[in-house]
Amino acid sequence: MGKQVRVFINAKSGNGDAGPEQIVMLFERYGCTCAVTKLKPGLDLAALAKREPLDVDFIAAGGDGTMNAVANLLFGSRRRMGVLALGTLNHFAKDLKLPLELEEAIAIAASEQVRAIDAAMVNGVIFVNNSSLGVYPRMVLDRERMKKSGINKWASLVLASAKAFARFRCLEIAVEVKGEQRRCVTPFLFVGNNEYCMEGTSIGERKRLDQGELSLYLAPGATRATMFRLAFAALFGRVKKEPTFEEFKVKEFTVHVRSRKVRVSLDGEVQRMTGPLNYSIRPRALQILSRAEEIA
Repeated sequence: MGKQVRVFINAKSGNGDAGPEQIVMLFERYGCTCAVTKLKPGLDLAALAKREPLDVDFIAAGGDGTMNAVANLLFGSRRRMGVLALGTLNHFAKDLKLPLELEEAIAIAASEQVRAIDAAMVNGVIFVNNSSLGVYPRMVLDRERMKKSGINKWASLVLASAKAFARFRCLEIAVEVKGEQRRCVTPFLFVGNNEYCMEGTSIGERKRLDQGELSLYLAPGATRATMFRLAFAALFGRVKKEPTFEEFKVKEFTVHVRSRKVRVSLDGEVQRMTGPLNYSIRPRALQILSRAEEIA
């Protein structure tokens, strides 16, 4: 008998060509026994995961939020994770240099080639791409409300971004690294699982996911005008020269916030978390089914 996989699919992601029946058929073509679980509110994923033998590979089929959910299921188990990118942006798959085409992605997920990558964590919750506070979580909530009202996803994104800029607000936080605290007022705090490119045409991409470092970005004292300037400076490759833009490479740090509860974005999904927020990196803690040439 070939290997067994369980696919966790976000029913709202992708298109008609990436439905459960198509996915099962393609995995069977590559010699796998495939079961599909549709992600929906109220589903006890942790209980389901515990019932599966450890030799069953978990496959995330959806956008970056789905990748996050499955990564949290398998973290610490050494269970392997496959990636079927069915979302809108698919940052995780792109940074891993995995294909976006369904059958090619399934061929890789059906293989035995594995790449170990880092997992980032905040207050015990895993994120595979990034986490942020401030302007972005508010924008995400507005975007989702607009989408539910019938506005398409791209228009929702533009309108939510404009709204976030119009009601510009800053965070009062204290960042603690190695026992030393620094207080600042910033419109955002962005934490990357490994280093992000912040300039030019490659902005928002990562070259490595296994360097064992968190990248911390913030803009103390930034105003609306400053944010415009930072955006243009990033586009033209000069953001690191801006006095209000700061970046740090750290293994772990703590964010102290004024409110007991704070909105935190994790891979594009927003959660309410209790402060302080303890961020850390777990080197090579996730086993990802990957191309042979991508194995580090």
